[in-house]
Amino acid sequence: MADNNPIQYSVVSLRNLLEMEIPEREWIAYPFIQEKSLTILYAQRGIGKTYFAITLGMAIASGKNVCNFTIPKSRAVLYIDGEMTGRDFKDRITNLGFGMDLCNTDTFDRFKILSNDLSESTLPNIGTPKGQEQITALLGDCELIIIDNLSALCSFGKENEAESWTPMQRWLIELKRSGKSVLLIDHSGKDPEHGNRGTSKKQDIMDAVVSLEKPASYNITDGAKFVMRYQKSRNVAGSILKPVGFQLETVGEQGFVSWSKFKVTEPADQTKREAEKARKLELVRDLRSQGKSYRDIAKETGIDKSTVGELAKQLKTEPSQESTPAEPEPMQIDLEDLNESMFPD
Repeated sequence: MADNNPIQYSVVSLRNLLEMEIPEREWIAYPFIQEKSLTILYAQRGIGKTYFAITLGMAIASGKNVCNFTIPKSRAVLYIDGEMTGRDFKDRITNLGFGMDLCNTDTFDRFKILSNDLSESTLPNIGTPKGQEQITALLGDCELIIIDNLSALCSFGKENEAESWTPMQRWLIELKRSGKSVLLIDHSGKDPEHGNRGTSKKQDIMDAVVSLEKPASYNITDGAKFVMRYQKSRNVAGSILKPVGFQLETVGEQGFVSWSKFKVTEPADQTKREAEKARKLELVRDLRSQGKSYRDIAKETGIDKSTVGELAKQLKTEPSQESTPAEPEPMQIDLEDLNESMFPD
C-alpha cells in the first residue's frame, strides 16, 4: 500500500547553498545559547544549578543581561521542572526575580512553567516517543525549553549505553530543526573529568557544554557557589569563555537573593588537572601504538572507556611531527560579494 505522506528529503548543491538566503542565528544569551541550539549545563548536587538555570530563564524572558550573559531581547521560555514542589519553585522565583530586578511585564507573560507538582498528572517520560509528543504539543511559541533535570524527567534503558540515548537525541534534533533551543540540566558523573552523568554521546550533538564546579576553597557553609567552565563551544572562542565564579547571596531585609561574581584563583588545581590529563593522554598514546583496544586500555589503566575514546580522538587530531611544506592559505570569499558571474553555466 502506497504511503500517502512520504518523507521528503532534499539534496542541495554547493551552488544552491551559496545562493540561499539563510538568516544568521541570533544569540539568546551570549556566549552560551543561540537560536536553534542544544546546550547542556551540568553540576554536582546542591551546588546551585537549578537556581542558576531559573535565573537564566527569567533573564531571557525579561530581556535583561544577567551574570556574564548578554541577552539582546525578551523571548518566551518554558521551564520544565521534574523535582521541586510548587511552593519551593515559587519561593525561588520570587527571591531571584526581585533580588535581581528580573520581574517585569515580559517576565510575567513569557516565563512559563511546567511542573510535576503544579500539574494534574505526573509529567511524561521524555525519553519515550509518546512522552516527547506530549511535551512538544505544549511548547507553543516558546523559543527556549529548559529541562530540569534529565535524571528526573528522562528514563531510558541503561544510562551509560549510547544506544539508549538515541530516541532522546532524535527528539532534540527535531526540536532544533523546528526552531527551538533546548537547555538540558544534568548531574555530574562519578568522574568529574568525564563530564555529565551517563553516556558521553549526550554531548556529541550539543552546541555548548558548561559545567558548574565547586571552587578549591569551597565550604559547605558557602551554599550555592561555583566556578562556571565552558567544556565545549562550537561558535565562540577566546577569553570570553574563561572560567567565572558566582555565589548566591542574600540582599535586603526581605530575603531576596542575587548572584555576585568572585575571582577564580585555582592555578594549582588547574595545573594539576592539566597534568593528569597529559599523563592519561601519554598512556593512551603508548597503548594504542601497541594495537590495544579502548576496552583493553580501560581495563589496564582504570581510565573510563569513554574517556579513553575521547583521548584517542584527540591523538588523531594532533599535527604530524613530520615536516611538511607550507600550503598556501585558502582564498577568503565574502558571501555578500557573490554574484551570478561566479556561477558559470
